[in-house]
Amino acid sequence: CFEEHDEDDLPTQALWLAPAAPRSWFAAGRRFGFRDLPTSCGQASLEVVSGADEVRFHVTLARPTLCELFYFDRGGHRRSERRGLGAGQTEVVLPR
Repeated sequence: CFEEHDEDDLPTQALWLAPAAPRSWFAAGRRFGFRDLPTSCGQASLEVVSGADEVRFHVTLARPTLCELFYFDRGGHRRSERRGLGAGQTEVVLPR
């Protein structure tokens, strides 16, 4: 997890989830994550579950937060998608 900052190094209140996770962590059948990580947006938890055709992000946030979800597509290229996620648990499914 990485807290995004603007050009003045001030927090933007956006979280980057799994930006530095290596490609191998996204192999089909793998899972990884963290629990109750303190951030400027409140506590955050993440579980990423990779399948052959999709990557599932299970995100738990203390309050609504803009998140950028990073993953690898089927061709091994790093991709990301920005989404506003609500407080509580949210599942985001992204195609490989």
